[in-house]
Amino acid sequence: MSNMIKIVTLLLILIFLISTISAYAASSPLVAQQKADYSAITPSGKNEKMMLYNANCGVCHGQGKRGQQATQIGKAINKNIGGMGSLKFLSSEQIRAISSF
Repeated sequence: MSNMIKIVTLLLILIFLISTISAYAASSPLVAQQKADYSAITPSGKNEKMMLYNANCGVCHGQGKRGQQATQIGKAINKNIGGMGSLKFLSSEQIRAISSF
């Protein structure tokens, strides 16, 4: 039982650290520069969709979250689930493109 408590404690610490880093990263000037770059992408083809996914989702999720519904992605961003609030700069069109990749 004590091993389970250690695992849960470590997971909670990890979640806290990820949330803190995400909140800090969202306010950094580097992210502001990236936001301007990514907001210019018009997701018309598979390559653009792949670029959007890899640039905004793949870093944390790898390929494991591909195919999520646009509404699920939007809710996660709006509620800042797992620090995804840092992606509020994505347009609804970009979110739909990411979900269809």
